[in-house]
Amino acid sequence: MHADNPTVFDAIPLYPPSLVPAPLLSIHEWYNSFFNDQLMISQPPWFRLFSLIELFYQLPVVIWGVQALATKSPKAPAHLLVWALICFGTTATCLFEFYHNQLMSETEKTRLIAMYGLYALICALSFLLIVFLGLIWV
Repeated sequence: MHADNPTVFDAIPLYPPSLVPAPLLSIHEWYNSFFNDQLMISQPPWFRLFSLIELFYQLPVVIWGVQALATKSPKAPAHLLVWALICFGTTATCLFEFYHNQLMSETEKTRLIAMYGLYALICALSFLLIVFLGLIWV
C-alpha cells in the first residue's frame, strides 16, 4: 500500500507534467475535485517537503524494510521505528491542517480525516508492532 502511494500519487506535483500519464493525471484531478484536498491543491512548502520525504526516504525504507524483515535483519526494528514515527508525524500534521482548514466543507474534512486518519492509525500500529518485534527480535 505505502510503496505505490508516494511515487504514483502524492508525488505527481513534483514530476514534470510531461512525465505524468494522462490517466493518472485524470485520477489526480478527480481526487482534487472530489476531496478538495487543500494540501494537494495549494501545495504549501511544508507539504511539498513531506512529499519529498515520502518519495526519497519513506519509499526506499519500505522497500528495504520488506527485505530486512524477511531476512530478520537486526537493523530492521530501529530503521522501521523511525519510518513509522515519520509516517505518523507527517500524517498527523496533515490531519491537524484539515481540521483547522477554512476552505473545506465539513463533509470534505470528514472524508479526508477518515482517509488520512486510517493511514495515521496504520502508522501508529506499525510503530507498536515494531516496538514489539524489537523486544522479541534480540
